[in-house]
This record gives sequence, structure tokens and C-alpha cells, in this order.
Amino acid sequence: MTIFISLLKMIIVRDKLLIEFENYSQYHSNRKVLLHMTILFVAGTIAAYSLVMKHVLNNVAKPHTR
Repeated sequence: MTIFISLLKMIIVRDKLLIEFENYSQYHSNRKVLLHMTILFVAGTIAAYSLVMKHVLNNVAKPHTR
């Protein structure tokens, strides 16, 4: 009977460790997605700002004729 109880305790501990590892993996995956989305947002913002500034500076440099 004690062997059976010991085996059950080992199984329960193993399952708890697997659940904790799964939660950590999910947390790590979510952090990775957040990092990638932040990088894409910053890169997109810089690209949009560059295009707008290029357009504005090109129009300012041209003489305005009627």
C-alpha cells in the first residue's frame, strides 16, 4: 500500500512540474510575441515618419509656381 501511495505522490509531483513548465512556456511565448510586435511597431513608425518627412521636404525644396 505504501508503494502505491508513493507512486501516486510521484505522479502528482510530476504532473505539477509539467503544468508549471507549460505555464512558463506559454509565458515565454507571450513575451516573445510581445517583443516581435513592439519591434514591428517601432520599425513601422520609423518607416512612416521617414516617408512623410521625405514628402514634406521634397515639397518644401521645390519653388512654388502658379
